[in-house]
Formats: sequence, C-alpha cells, structure tokens
Amino acid sequence: MKRGEEMRTYMSLFSSAGVGCYGFRGLFECIATNELIEERMNIQRANHKCKYESGYVCGDITHSDVQQRLFDQIALWEQNEGLQQVDIVIATPPCQGMSTANYKKKDSEQTRNSLVVEAVRIIDRIRPKIFIIENVRAFMKTACTDISGKDMPIGESIRNNLGANYHIHHKVINFKNYGVPSSRPRTLVIGTLKTLHNLSPLNLFPIRKPEITLKEAIGSHASLGYGQKDETDFLHFARKFPEYQLEWIRDLKEGESAFLNPPATRPYKLDKAGKRVELKGAFMGNKYRRLRWDRPCACIATRNDQLASQDTIHPTDHRVLSVRELMALMTIPSSFRWTTRDDEILPSDSEDYLRENELNIRRCIGEALPTEIVRDIALRAQTMLRFEEFVQAFDPERMKEYLSNKELCSNFYIDTFLKEQQIRNAKRKGAFYTPQCVVYDLLKTVRIEKDEIRILEPAVGLGAFIPQLGALFSQAKAVRIDAVEIDRKTIASLRESLKKIEIGSNIRIRFICADFLKLDTREHYDLVVTNPPYTAAKKTDYAPLCSDVHKTKNLFALFLIKLYGMADQIACVIPKNFIMADEFESIRKMYESLPIVSICDFGVKFFKKVFIEIITIHFSKSYSADTTVVDYVDGRTWTQRQGYLFHDRLWLLYRDAFFDQYVARLRLDYFSAFRDRQITNGKVSLQGKVWVLRSKNILDDGRIVHKAGYDRYVDSVAEFAVGRFLDSRAILMPNFTYNTRATLLPNGAVPNGSIAILIPPEGENVPDLPLYATDEFRRYYATVKSHSRFTLNIDKCALYYIGVPKKLLTHE
Repeated sequence: MKRGEEMRTYMSLFSSAGVGCYGFRGLFECIATNELIEERMNIQRANHKCKYESGYVCGDITHSDVQQRLFDQIALWEQNEGLQQVDIVIATPPCQGMSTANYKKKDSEQTRNSLVVEAVRIIDRIRPKIFIIENVRAFMKTACTDISGKDMPIGESIRNNLGANYHIHHKVINFKNYGVPSSRPRTLVIGTLKTLHNLSPLNLFPIRKPEITLKEAIGSHASLGYGQKDETDFLHFARKFPEYQLEWIRDLKEGESAFLNPPATRPYKLDKAGKRVELKGAFMGNKYRRLRWDRPCACIATRNDQLASQDTIHPTDHRVLSVRELMALMTIPSSFRWTTRDDEILPSDSEDYLRENELNIRRCIGEALPTEIVRDIALRAQTMLRFEEFVQAFDPERMKEYLSNKELCSNFYIDTFLKEQQIRNAKRKGAFYTPQCVVYDLLKTVRIEKDEIRILEPAVGLGAFIPQLGALFSQAKAVRIDAVEIDRKTIASLRESLKKIEIGSNIRIRFICADFLKLDTREHYDLVVTNPPYTAAKKTDYAPLCSDVHKTKNLFALFLIKLYGMADQIACVIPKNFIMADEFESIRKMYESLPIVSICDFGVKFFKKVFIEIITIHFSKSYSADTTVVDYVDGRTWTQRQGYLFHDRLWLLYRDAFFDQYVARLRLDYFSAFRDRQITNGKVSLQGKVWVLRSKNILDDGRIVHKAGYDRYVDSVAEFAVGRFLDSRAILMPNFTYNTRATLLPNGAVPNGSIAILIPPEGENVPDLPLYATDEFRRYYATVKSHSRFTLNIDKCALYYIGVPKKLLTHE
C-alpha cells in the first residue's frame, strides 16, 4: 500500500505491553515499537501491532544498535510504503526518584531518568509531526542528565532540545476527568512541528468529560465469592488470598479501611513465635480499604493483586478487583489480547494460563497509559493532520466540491475554514480566519488557577479560539465563555459547527448577538481573548470611544479602548502597526500600565488572504516577570525586562543595547515634516517644467539622478502645497524604506508623497546628511520600526526618532 493522505503512522518508545498504543488501532499504523522486556513485547505481538515483524524492536534503547533498528524501520516504510514523514512518536519512559528539587540522586536513578533524554534524542532525529510523552505528575521537574551532559529538570531538557522545531505544551491532568473511570494524575507533554501552521499541542490534548463512577464502569460484572470464577469470562475471577484475612474486610463498608476495625480484626502478621503483631507500621489510609461505587476508582497500582496494596478491594465483594474489571477501569477494550492463546481459554481450564500470566498482566495494567486517552489524542491528531493537509492543498476553484463532501465538512476546522472562505468582502469587513498555531501562541502563556473561569470573546466569528480554550482550561470545574458576534447568521453557523467537535463538559458558551462596541456591559472577566476586525469605521458610529484623546477610527483599536479594564488578562491578535503608528499612540500609553507576558511577531507568514503584519500580545495585571518576545519571521525567542519595550512614543520589539547606546547620542524630536498628498499619478506626465522627484531618484549615497521612463513632471506647482518648497534646498528623505538616506532638494524640482521633507527648527543649521545613510543609523531605524515590512512611512512617531547628533555637525 502506497502512502496516501489517509494513511497515518506512529512509533512507540518504552511501550510496555502496548495498552496505550492500542488506542491508535484502526487510525494509525505502527512503524516500530520498542520495549526492553520480551514478555511484554510478546503481548504487542499478540495484538498484531506492527505490520512487519522487524517492527518489534526489543532491547535497551540506550544502545546504538537498538536505535538503529528503529531508524531502519523508517527506511523500510519509506521504501515499501512510500512513507514521507512519521506522524507521531509516543514515549512513556520510566522515571525514578521523583524529587522535584533533589539533584543528589543515586547514579542509577539519574541514569534511569536520562532514558527520557534518549527519547528526546530519537524524537529530534526522527522529527515526527507530533510527539507525545507521558509520565508521572512530577515528571517535568525531575532531574535528568541532558544530552549536553549537564543535570537539569526534564522539562528544561525537552525544551532545550526540541523547542526550536516544536510548539511544546505540558499539562498535569487526572485521567478520571477525561473519560477514564479511575484516578490517574499524569503529566502529558505534546509537541507539534512549528512548520505545521494549522495545528497546535492544545488541539490534541484531551478535553474534560463527566466522571465515570466505579458502578458505571464495572457494576454490570458478576458478583464473585471467595475464589469464584465467572463462568463466561476467564479474566473475571476472584483472586484467592489467605482465608484468615477475610475477617479483616468482611464487615467493611464502602470507603472504610480495615485499620479502623476493632483491634481483633485489624490487619496483622505473625512473629517468629506465632504471636499476632498489628501492622501499624503499614498503616496508610488507602491500604486494606474498600473502593466506593459512587466515584471513579482510585489509582490502579502495579500490585493490584494484593489486599495490602492501595485501594484494591471491591466495594461489596470480599476480593481484589479482577483482571477484567481492571481492564475496564483502564479503558482497555475486551478485544485486547494478553497472549496468542486468549481466544482458546475457557474459565474452566484457565488455571495454567493465569499461573503463567496473571501477575504480569496486572503489573502491565498498573503501569499503563489508559487506552482511551491515547484514542482521544489519536482522533484529534487525525482531525488536525487532515485539516493541515486540506489547507495546504486548498483550491478556491474547488469550493463546490468541498462543500458537497460530507466527510470533509464533518471536520470542525475544515468546516469553519470553508465558511470563512465564503465570507463576502472579508477584507473590507476585517474578518479573517485565525490559524491554530497563532491561537496557541496567544494562549500558551495564559495561566488561571480557578475552579470557575469567565472568558469574553468580543468578536467570536467562527470560533477559532474555542477548541483550544476548552483544552487549556480543562482542569477548571466550570468555564463560561461570553461569545459576542454582531452577525446573527454567523452565530447560527458557529452553533452548527460546534456540534462537530467536543469542547469539554465544563464549557458553557453564552452567545450574545450584538455590536460589542455598543454593548452595555459592566461584567469583569478573568480573560479576554480576541482577534478583532481590522477595518476602519466611521468616527460617528462610535463617538463615545473616539474621544479627543483617542483619534483612531480602526475597529481593532476601538476594541482595545473598550476592553481596557474589563479583565485580569487580555490576549489579542492585532495588526503590528499598533505598536508604531501615530493613530494608536494614546492607546499604547493607556496599555503601558498593563504588564506584557508575551508578544509574538508573525509578520505575514500565517494569515492567508491578509497582507497585514500580525502580532499577538498577552497582557496580565498580576504579572511581574520578564516579557517573552517571539520573532517568527527569523525564528528567535528572547526575554526583556518588564516595560523595556516601551520607549517614549513607540513600543520597540527589537530594542537592545545597541539601540539604547545609539539613541542616547541623538537629539530627538528635532524635525517637523511635510509630505505631499496632492500630486497623484493622474497629474504628472513624462514631460514638463518642474521635475517631480520620487524615491528611486535618490540613490543610496544621496545623489539625485534622472531615470529614463521613471521620471515624471508637471508644468506648474502653483496648485500644490508642496510648491512652496520649490528651489528651497529643503532636506529630503525617502519614505517607506529601511534604506534610509537624506539629501537636499535640487532647484527646479519638488518631491511627491514617496519622499518626506524634513524641516529643522528655525535658525538651526542643516545636520550632517550622510549620517542617515550609515549602517548604524539604518540598524537603529529598523529597531524604531520593529523590523516591519510595511509600516515604514515617516509619520510623527517615526519622525520623532529621526534625530541629529547632540554634537550637531553642519553641512555647508
């Protein structure tokens, strides 16, 4: 079978019996699976996990020959199956010594924890589209020996080695809140390639589901007496234990421990003299304790075969849970096979089978990643990878074909993407689809540790933020999202689309059909998240917001004015010109009172149909640490001290020590300026009495030259305001360029709007103009413009920074 768009693949490291990986079954094909213990690898063989026998790679993953066997399987699939790239690598490495701040571990523990680093090394070499790492709650803070040889927390090692290529997100979640009927707090780490713009880790995390009680999960299984077997299921049986221990548990009610019994029936042991010794030293609240029907099962441990282990006793029967019950509680389907003989075994002849396999099965279950968790992630990965492929291959000419394809439109992301493509005049309305990677970058730094969370989305559109909000806040008991949208049809459309995706049982959306800028609301929110429209409005439409202080007419800026003070945190996707244009200076000053958690510069890389540079900003009232700055144009990330980006009249994303040193040498706010707005293309010709200079007439060294076919003229400048500069020897500087240079206006010429006229203070000498063509000044000016590609015009804010040396040089 050659690889097609529907064929998905994965590889599994430290896979144990393959219980978790069984969730990939029917969705992804296993290229290779690695496990150290042959007995467990044989369970994977019994379930026909790999297509090729060579895919079962049993051995120590720290050995180069074992790793090479994994890589050889990729080569095999490239040759035989047309594999282009592995979709998923999943790793559940063993991790010992879970002290969160103890680096003084035994060498064996440190080395064992460093198995994590072997997984990281392999992931980095394979470079799958997605990686998943699962481990215990303290995993990310546990020490390991990094690839560099240094000891550091595992989380730091993962970020250092994989962060350049992957979006990485981790959460500590209890699987009982995600469709598993047993408690199991675990760390999930998910990474997605940064080159895949239409998916993110939060798109793949499980979302909250109602708890499943023990009664709901195993209540239908037959009740069993001491040592009894279910006549229809060889894996449902009451494991025997010493009969004298029956009196310890016989009278226990649900949730009660035998250690609370009267002294005569408390757990004990016999000393060498045969005398009873109460097991006080073994006392723990969850030992010898019955489970409860009305809540999820407690965490299933590896020694689930013993009464003395944690929470192993059936709520009513006098026994530990059966293998079949444990499978149900870890969401392992009944189709899962523990040996190749499972289909042949009958309860009446199961003794030998159980003697050989029971303890191994129980331990594998106690170590397992629940099948349903992996199934959930696999389904989400399938959805997102399909969406990524669809967007990359999207052809507007095939719109009718797409819309008639029910399978395509059953995908929430494809469905809403197609709806966005159909919006008429999207550019005029300022309505654009927000890529999921942009949503993730905006949300990844948001932290709200509350049971009840209130969120405002003031321009919800087609709901691009909603799925990731559901994953981000899955730990909260209740999340209310107020989704405001001006268009009633859009709300109806979004409601229909949301039927195609699970967003979490804890999420409640209140749709509000209104113009947010006119909405009378006094509510305060924990978070505002938005990608507001970018178009201009009539100033009279929103007079209360367009005051003498704020001169803007742009809708996104009016949103920011109204949102200020409405929430503890504000996370927004806005045009980059917000941080530098004159129009928004007063709003910038207002928002300088809010600490910035992160700011990301996307340039124009991620938004289709939008020729606008985009940034995301996350403000938080309570934040005090450094600001993270991410430059997706050049692939860089760094931190700045809080408030450092704010400078006089602009926010400078790329401010650094060079800028600080250079600007300190300048006298700022020196020039005033004039730019022509009247000499349009329709008013010039190829011949005339007055030469109309344009930016390309000024060379890099400041010389002014004629260009055949480019030069334009007018016969008179009397009707133009710029005419007053004719024969004035005014200072000229081309607009819309980082290639700054300045020169003097020649006689018989005037500049058009592509060139600014710089006017020094009255009585001041003309500065040294070659300064503005130096590499130093151009680097400085690029920082002033935050490396923008489009917002390069010399407006008042930019003019403020076109200074002169404090020791002013004159130009003769």
